[in-house]
Amino acid sequence: MSSRRLPVYLLIDTSGSMKGEPIESVNIGLSSMLTFLRQDPFALESVYLSIITFDREVKQILPLTDLEGVQLPKIETPESGPTHLGEALKLLCTTVDTEVIRSTDQQKGDWMPLLFIMTDGSPSDLQTFKQQLPEIKKRHFGNIIACAAGP
Repeated sequence: MSSRRLPVYLLIDTSGSMKGEPIESVNIGLSSMLTFLRQDPFALESVYLSIITFDREVKQILPLTDLEGVQLPKIETPESGPTHLGEALKLLCTTVDTEVIRSTDQQKGDWMPLLFIMTDGSPSDLQTFKQQLPEIKKRHFGNIIACAAGP
């Protein structure tokens, strides 16, 4: 591995309340962010992006991919549905465990991953959400940034 990767995970709320303007703003923001990052030589060399969406279903729609290889999917929302942030955090932990390279005595691993959570509300699966918080802490994210979307 030539350089250490900086894994960046985006958790995006696609519940019913994000329909319309909020999800359009997210799509525009993602596109702008990608354009901006691709202009930075350090980012091009090190940033790897992953996107997980959550509503009733939770899915990784973009596995950890280098910036040049990222093809942004259009993010859409169902007509209605809950905000399963707890389940999204659970999938995130599994994903980080399999995708992020840990440092060993023989090699430098990836940088501490960054996590951005974009949501307009609170989790519908509060119990799962609370159970996942200590698990998220164990993954040693460099930063966790919560972004409010919509009102």
